[in-house]
Amino acid sequence: MNIKKMINYSIFLVLVFLTGVTLAKIEYVTVSAQGSGITKNDAIQEAIVNAISQVNGVKVASKIKSEFSYNSDSENGAEQSNSHESFQKSVNTKTKGVVQSWDVISEQAPIGNDPIFSFWGVEIEATIAKYKASIQSDRLRMAVVPFRILSTVTEIDFERLFEKSLNSYLTQSRKFAMIDRKYSYEQQQELRLVQGDNFKTEEAARAGNQLGVDYLVLGVIDNANRKTSITHMRVVDKKIARSSTQIDLSFRIIDVATGQIKHAGEYSQSFAGGVSINSIASKVADSVGNDIINAIYPILVVDIDGDRVTLGQGGKTLKIGDKLKLIKYGEKIHDPYTGESLGYTEIEIGIVKITSVQSKLSIAEVVKLTVSGIDHQDKMIVRPINLVKKDSAQEGVVETEKEIKKNSRDFEKDDDW
Repeated sequence: MNIKKMINYSIFLVLVFLTGVTLAKIEYVTVSAQGSGITKNDAIQEAIVNAISQVNGVKVASKIKSEFSYNSDSENGAEQSNSHESFQKSVNTKTKGVVQSWDVISEQAPIGNDPIFSFWGVEIEATIAKYKASIQSDRLRMAVVPFRILSTVTEIDFERLFEKSLNSYLTQSRKFAMIDRKYSYEQQQELRLVQGDNFKTEEAARAGNQLGVDYLVLGVIDNANRKTSITHMRVVDKKIARSSTQIDLSFRIIDVATGQIKHAGEYSQSFAGGVSINSIASKVADSVGNDIINAIYPILVVDIDGDRVTLGQGGKTLKIGDKLKLIKYGEKIHDPYTGESLGYTEIEIGIVKITSVQSKLSIAEVVKLTVSGIDHQDKMIVRPINLVKKDSAQEGVVETEKEIKKNSRDFEKDDDW
């Protein structure tokens, strides 16, 4: 076998593999549906549209229906005296392969001149191509929508960078199916493209699989402003400029179906002037994302081996060296007024330190334990240790004051000398 044949054969194998991967996402579902029409073929076509609607939704069904209507108009409404096989082939062409096969289970011909019974009625059994969504789509579906920005905000880019980082953080947690709301136009363009003649016919089944969201993450950015303050050292006649960026925002998670607020929080922090707005947005997104995840899905301890524990979360959400509170679940408690479950009591039993981070899991070692031992039967989680955040801008002012005092003392010494 020469080089050229080897290359062609290799390309063939790759194409076969890729085709298999593509078709692996298409499955076929058999359903029953009914239809009626002036002619038997019209009744069958309506039943087919109803079958497609059951499997792939109204959007795909409407497109197929319009395809039937177009072809009927082009034939001036004339009834075709085709065989069952030729008519079935015609249907498969018009449905672009979304309908793999169909059979008439029962039919009812028009009865006399009674207008009520002057239509054909049929029931069919059809096998419809359906796009098989990934297993990740079974997760809680969430979308981050652009935060509202007050007119007084000067760092306009902060919102865009923050939204991007928050989406990345929540996606890497592998706890949610993150739904994009920013590039919906481009997505619709791609769906229109795959329904064209240049794509495999089964690809049209993708169009009926747009996912809705369970929760929306939204909020308001009250402050994202960079300020510069100047301190005048009169003793040495020197001016020192200090800049800082103040970030204040509030966020909430809303149940789309009911409008109920499932979780809400606020963030406020001042950053030193040397920190870029991109880094600030990333840090704020990490903090907000961590708050959201711990409110909905606290990090579970999935395995214990001596002083080594495995946590069911990894990726960007945890870092080597992070310390977390080790918590054991206690009794389940309920609201005495509403009877609603309030979760479990949480008993802090120690502290763990992250030693390894993988894409889906993390490894930590127990560095402190307040109980005699860990019972492997206990259900445990970890939560962040709430540290008091230091105001970076204020630290800068303190450093400036120290520098002023030091320079003043040095000046006085020189003067005395």
